Amino acid sequence: MNRIISRLASFSLAFYLMGALVLWLFLGIFLARCPATDPAIHQMNQKLILDWLFDAETMDWRVVGWFLGFCLLNLFLFVNLAACTATSLWNRMFFNNDKTKKRLLFVIHGLIALIMIGHLANMGIGYKYSWIKMAPGDSFALPNGAALTVSDVNYAVPVKFLKMDRHEARKQLGREIFDIKENYVSVRLTRYNREIAKGNLYMLKPLRVGPLRVTLNRFFLLENSRQNSVGAILTVSKNPIHEAFFLIYAFTIVCLLIYLITCKQASPLSPQKNGGINLNQ
Repeated sequence: MNRIISRLASFSLAFYLMGALVLWLFLGIFLARCPATDPAIHQMNQKLILDWLFDAETMDWRVVGWFLGFCLLNLFLFVNLAACTATSLWNRMFFNNDKTKKRLLFVIHGLIALIMIGHLANMGIGYKYSWIKMAPGDSFALPNGAALTVSDVNYAVPVKFLKMDRHEARKQLGREIFDIKENYVSVRLTRYNREIAKGNLYMLKPLRVGPLRVTLNRFFLLENSRQNSVGAILTVSKNPIHEAFFLIYAFTIVCLLIYLITCKQASPLSPQKNGGINLNQ
């Protein structure tokens, strides 16, 4: 049993799993660029993963197989991480001269485990409705009696950019033409017809109401509109662990930077005060 745990905790296993995961992600990039599987990848990004996985209408077994393989590789990596943390790092943290560095490494492993658990939780917690096309006055029903209503769409840029190819329009729409503060969408959130929040949505500045987030993706030209009326494409998502999840990400990055600085200072090849290099540590 100890031999099995030792192999599960080995660095070589972690190296092979990381390599396999990188190759698997490259396969995912290929699927995203392949016309036959791109729609399924796009649908996966628009919904919660569990909603997408059990939606028969958007089922593509090639993409589902890739996703399940991705989950399996991450499961093995999590087992490797847990075994390494519970055995090797735990012992070194108390029976090693450089306890500070080992404890920091132990914390980093724990934070990475929390990030992986957070990714798993994000697959099924809350809800997500992506790329909702709405015109002024439209409403979109949300769970638990909530609703999103677009009060107004303010597009202060010539509508010719909405008729152009999207990539070409992005090249021409610089800051001198597209002012984020002047192009916005006014929305209202209600629950059982009672207003609970309202505000303006800007590019890169979503409206947050507790765990609920309303994001402006882009503007679009309404079909059959003689006055060139403009609508908006919105995404509504609710995730109670979203903020905590990204705080853990940030804290992990800070810990990694501190650990790298600590390793550099403790390096036997680090310069000494007298300008030489100590090779006898």
